[in-house]
Amino acid sequence: MLKIYHILALSLGTQSFASDYQSPRTLGLGGAGHAAPLISDAVFLNPSMGSMLPVYSVSGGYLWSDQGRNYSVGVQDSRTELFQAGLAFTRREGFGVVNVGASRGFLERFGVGLGAKFYMPDGGGLTQDFSLSGTVLITREATVSFLIDNLVQNNLMRDFGNARDFILGTRLTVFDSITLFMDPHYSPDYRLGKKAGARFGAELQVMTDFYLRLGRTLNAPIAYMNARGTGFGFGAGWIGPKIAFDYALHRTMVTDIGQAFTTANSVSMTIFF
Repeated sequence: MLKIYHILALSLGTQSFASDYQSPRTLGLGGAGHAAPLISDAVFLNPSMGSMLPVYSVSGGYLWSDQGRNYSVGVQDSRTELFQAGLAFTRREGFGVVNVGASRGFLERFGVGLGAKFYMPDGGGLTQDFSLSGTVLITREATVSFLIDNLVQNNLMRDFGNARDFILGTRLTVFDSITLFMDPHYSPDYRLGKKAGARFGAELQVMTDFYLRLGRTLNAPIAYMNARGTGFGFGAGWIGPKIAFDYALHRTMVTDIGQAFTTANSVSMTIFF
């Protein structure tokens, strides 16, 4: 096992695995949205939400910044009665990540989920961690979720910033067209910066199928930076009968590892049935 972590250290230096992948919608919301991920986002943000999205979807995303390029493809099948599951592969600079999520719904208001992520550095080796999540649909307008990410948190991965993270996700829809998100988090064993942070987002439904997004990241994971930091995001999305397109711009102001002022652009397409 020590050899694996030495390979990780050589390939990523002082950077962290603090986050795996954030879709354009997530980036546009500043990293928020754990209480209401759309379709294939559930496998990354909150596997327990997969039970409340009764569709089959295939998605692909692409992100570019001066930190490199990320590619992601995912499949989510939430139509089966026994349990619902998703699978995604993300190619990052220096490594790849496979995310797997499974969930089970109860009474159309409750969902529980288990997630796993497998890191595959270019130099070889494999390591993994897990997440546990739950979601409650309080009303049509309000949802609350709770996620424990990096559940295992072995010591060496914690040094890379992959500390156990307790995330509370909240969603509130007002005026039938504005959805507000607030996702505070706390990592008691995080060593590279502040242990607590939050993500805030707002999504405005302009027409029946077009959305605008705005978000703020405060001391929270920023996937394309391989670090936690502070920044803001803007985005837009169009959802048709069987296909969706999303775009986001996210600006990082500062991170825990000293990098600052980086802009990322991200696009994605999702086909669902």
